[in-house]
Amino acid sequence: HGFASNPRQHEGFSNWDVIAESENFIVVYPAGTGFPLRWNSGLFDAAEDAVNDVQFLSELIDQVATDLCIDLSRVYINGLSNGGGMSYRFACEMADKVAAFGGVAGAYNSFGACTPSQPVPVILFHGTDDPIVPYMGGESGDPSGSVFPSVPDFAAEWGAINECAATPETVSDLPE
Repeated sequence: HGFASNPRQHEGFSNWDVIAESENFIVVYPAGTGFPLRWNSGLFDAAEDAVNDVQFLSELIDQVATDLCIDLSRVYINGLSNGGGMSYRFACEMADKVAAFGGVAGAYNSFGACTPSQPVPVILFHGTDDPIVPYMGGESGDPSGSVFPSVPDFAAEWGAINECAATPETVSDLPE
């Protein structure tokens, strides 16, 4: 979920539970902490980020694996806005626990210390008119004062981390 949102709202936005039911996979909607609810994605004041959400999500994956029959090589993490930023941070720090991460209007912090232990595929969705997380980067349109990298730079940097070619490949024959 995004900053000041919650799992129930994210369930309604994403409809992952409907897709999970029809495609036979498990979806979990965890909650951040604080008021308003948020994830410790590395964007906020250190005092507010005292909660170790990377550890929380790692332990959540372990608990789901204990309680249910899941393929640990097919664990995916994704989120919206602050949740997208948390998905990115988790992929940076716990690359061995996720098959891929995704973000929708992800509030990503700058790369700096992002050194995943292995390549992690990513899918990113962003709008060019987003007033909160500007597509071309810069200061957030909300009172947080957060500064975000441009989405193209973020994608290129992640591609470099994954040792992908700098020139994208265009796929024109998509399966139906």
